[in-house]
Amino acid sequence: MGIRNAQIVRTLTRQGIFNSKRGSITSFNSIENTVLMELALACADYPLDAEARKKKLMPRTYMYGWRELSKSLGMTISDSLENLSVISNEPRDLRKEETARIRIGRVIKKLQDKGLVKCLKTGRYSKRSSAVWLLTIGDEDENRECEKYVRFMLNLDNKPPDAQPQPETRTAWYSRN
Repeated sequence: MGIRNAQIVRTLTRQGIFNSKRGSITSFNSIENTVLMELALACADYPLDAEARKKKLMPRTYMYGWRELSKSLGMTISDSLENLSVISNEPRDLRKEETARIRIGRVIKKLQDKGLVKCLKTGRYSKRSSAVWLLTIGDEDENRECEKYVRFMLNLDNKPPDAQPQPETRTAWYSRN
């Protein structure tokens, strides 16, 4: 899973997509590269193979959340036992988690600005739902096909009906009477 995605990220790296200019110096942004590579490895490849279709996976779609991503990158490992809190029988460093959430948010925003990821659904902390990110690392046709398929699978294109009818305007009422 994600091997072809990772190969595309490697190609993008060789093309300098993660290079940024600061003054007269061009430098490599390793955190952007690392985050995109981690996303790519966690996602199913495009096109889906038979096993991925059987499991109903979605191509190039990351929906595990910032916390899982920060754990896989080792960003939440505590420096000392004093900083640990036990939440749901799991030791967690909430200070490190907050820092990781902010850093990952900034990196994802930069990746969005470069056109490498697209948010299809925002996460809601209060509802304990994670955002859905689509990796737009292919060509335009691949990205369009992936997005169309993912939106269909997640039922993102159907808008819920209005819960309450809209009030009539005065002119509509006068025209009936």
